[in-house]
Amino acid sequence: MDAVEAIVLSTMVALVGVVVGAKVQRMARFIYPTDVFTITAVAWVLADTAFSVSGLNPFWYLPFLLGYVVGYLIVGRTSYIMVWETELGDKRVTMRPWVVWCEGGCTYLQIQSNRALLRRLVFGVRHDIVSTGPLDADWQVVSKYPLFPVFDRPAVVAENVSTTFELVHAFWRFKVRHYVTEMDIAYGSVVSKIQLAQDEQALTSMQRLNNDLTSEVHELRARQGPMLMQMALDLLQKIDKTKPVNCAYDLVRQYEASGRGKRQTEEDLGYGDKEDCADPSQ
Repeated sequence: MDAVEAIVLSTMVALVGVVVGAKVQRMARFIYPTDVFTITAVAWVLADTAFSVSGLNPFWYLPFLLGYVVGYLIVGRTSYIMVWETELGDKRVTMRPWVVWCEGGCTYLQIQSNRALLRRLVFGVRHDIVSTGPLDADWQVVSKYPLFPVFDRPAVVAENVSTTFELVHAFWRFKVRHYVTEMDIAYGSVVSKIQLAQDEQALTSMQRLNNDLTSEVHELRARQGPMLMQMALDLLQKIDKTKPVNCAYDLVRQYEASGRGKRQTEEDLGYGDKEDCADPSQ
């Protein structure tokens, strides 16, 4: 095999590694290639290289692994969000990446552990996320450490994070854990605990907003009584107009308003001309 053929075959093997790495990454939803499939593949490569189990030339594993890493980290790169957890009681701020995705109107979290991965792929049990608001990264986190570049990335500020689980039936007598993570999100016009700890005016602003909302509620309640009374009077008037007696009275009054209607009514009641009312014997 000459050099050209070796380069072409190495490129083809590397492309296969890229496709396989991207597929595995999208299936596992791991940020780094530490899932059980990657570990199994690396273990097989090491065992075959050491003991020649398959009889293949170990040289071809090198372009495959390079392509696998490129496909895993670049081509099939999964999206993640930075979650900033605040614990003011312990004076601790924790920021870590979360791999989340939405499907069927629900939000799920992929914990970066093989146990959680097998729980999702084998048993179909996912890690649910229940939050008080959308997981929008509306905070910007900027940090700089010596010998490292500037870290500037949007993050989601979580006021409180708690995880619970329940046992669900998997098969036969086996049960697995179904985890649910509840999050209190600081978003929009909500004042976060960090702001309260750093800026004393934040609490004053929230109190002012609370007072304004309370005054508005009292004003609406004060206007509610007269409005309800006016609506009740209008409703009663409409009911009176729709009664059969009142409708007949209105028709008679309209009929009598015309001269012909008045004369016709007097003749029907016997109050005609005086000649008609004279004694017939005269």
